[in-house]
This record gives sequence, structure tokens and C-alpha cells, in this order.
Amino acid sequence: MPNLAIVKQKIEAVVGTERTDLAAAIRLGTAAFPETGQKRLVLMTDGNENVGDAMGAVLAAQQLGVTVDVVPMGVSRSNDVSVQKVQVPAKLKRAQAFEVKIFVQADKAQAATVRLYRKDVFLGEQKVELSAGKNLFTFPQTLADPGFYPYDVHVDAPSDPLPQNNRATGFATVRGQPEFCSFLLNRNRTNNWPRLCRLPSWKSASSASMPFPPPSPRCKVTMPSS
Repeated sequence: MPNLAIVKQKIEAVVGTERTDLAAAIRLGTAAFPETGQKRLVLMTDGNENVGDAMGAVLAAQQLGVTVDVVPMGVSRSNDVSVQKVQVPAKLKRAQAFEVKIFVQADKAQAATVRLYRKDVFLGEQKVELSAGKNLFTFPQTLADPGFYPYDVHVDAPSDPLPQNNRATGFATVRGQPEFCSFLLNRNRTNNWPRLCRLPSWKSASSASMPFPPPSPRCKVTMPSS
């Protein structure tokens, strides 16, 4: 349970204003403990470390039996808008219809613009009214060609104080059409081979002058009994 008797206004310390070195503070506090007794540090910070390695200092303090607790003193950011995630199906078939789902979190209701990009190409935008809390927006999509497709979402909210968290990315992969081939080995004519592995889909062809095609894991070779 927190100690409600602690009055933070009575805590006095000389704090440098030019930087925030949490690691140095943790090392200094660790060194100030006597050899016996409970060793506990309470770190009151906004977490904006700009020098040193605080996590390394915490791990070193733990090796000496020091417990480090943190009291967040974060700066309040009202009216923040953030893109929580972009959801697209990981695997798709060619020309399969799907939706790009965009999850947006807003501190309070406000207007915004949602923009969608695919492979860095602008696809479109949607003027929206964000509600306080969670919001869901969708963009219908189809992909005709096989390949890997990254989707990027940008949310523009004019009154948002932290635009760095207004972007997110999702990925989709479109599978190509499967191929299959089958060989029937003729013991008497070694040059009359169907070149099925070199043709798309389920089509087949043969020619007496065609050489044997290269091996393929998709090929089935059948040897007739003699």
C-alpha cells in the first residue's frame, strides 16, 4: 500500500535542468545504502531519459539486493490521438475481397483524417469524427497480383499534441496460382517428356524433341512396371 503520509512538496533535492540521467541517480542511490538492512529505491520520474543507461543501472542494483520502484510523473497529454494497429489478412488469394481495419484511440471526440497507403502509393483518405475511446475504420480492398503488400495508415488530427504515434503498418501476402506436374516414364523413348513443370496451372504439353525438364518438388514421376 502507498504511504499517504508522504508529502512530495517537502522533498528537497538539487536537480540538474540540462539533462535527465536516471542511471546516475540509481547508482548514487545504490551507493548510499548501508551494508545491512532493506535496500529500496523509489524513482520519481517522467521516464524521458536522454543520457545514460537506466535499465543497465537497475539490473546492476538488483545484483546488490536493491529493489527499484517507480512513481510515474508523466506529463499529461490531453487530446491525444494514436493508431493502435492496422489489421489485414496475412494470407490472401488473388482477387479476394478483404478489409483494411484501422483501430484508433482518442482521448476525446474530435475531427480527423485517415489516409491509407499501399507500397508507399496513396490509396485514399476518409474524413472521420473520432469518438472518445476506441474507434474502428475500414477500407475495402482487393489484390489481383501475387506478392507482398505493406499497408501504411496516417491519421491527421490538427489538435493532437503527439503526432508521432499517429501511424501504423500492416502486411498482406497474396499467393500465386499453384502448379503441378506428373511424369510417366517410358523406358523405350527417353526424349519424349512432357514439360509440365515449365507451364502454369494445370496445363500440359509434350513434344518428341523436348529434353527432360529440370527436377521440381511439385513433380510426380511414375515408373511403369516392366
